[in-house]
Amino acid sequence: TEAQLEELLPQVPQDEQGQPTSIGSIGHGTSQCRPCVFITSQVGCRMGVLCDFCHMPHRRRDKPRPCKGKRDRHRKLIERVSEMMPTESVENGRL
Repeated sequence: TEAQLEELLPQVPQDEQGQPTSIGSIGHGTSQCRPCVFITSQVGCRMGVLCDFCHMPHRRRDKPRPCKGKRDRHRKLIERVSEMMPTESVENGRL
C-alpha cells in the first residue's frame, strides 16, 4: 500500500545521482539482496522503486556458469564414479 511505501522509502538507498534505487536494495549493505537483472538492460526495470530486487551495482561472479552440456557431462561423470566406488565408503561419508 502507499502507507507502507512511504514507511520504506527513507530506508531505500540512493544511487550516485541521489535518486532512490528500489525497495529490494534495502538489504544491499548487508549482502541480503538479490540483483535485478532488468536494471542493466536497455529497457531498464519497469518496477522502479517498487522492485523487490536490488538496483545497486553488483560484482559479477568470478566464474561464469558452465554451459548446459558441460554441466550434464560433469553430472554423468560423477554418477559413473559414484557407481564404481564401494558402497561402504559412500555410506561412511568417505570418497
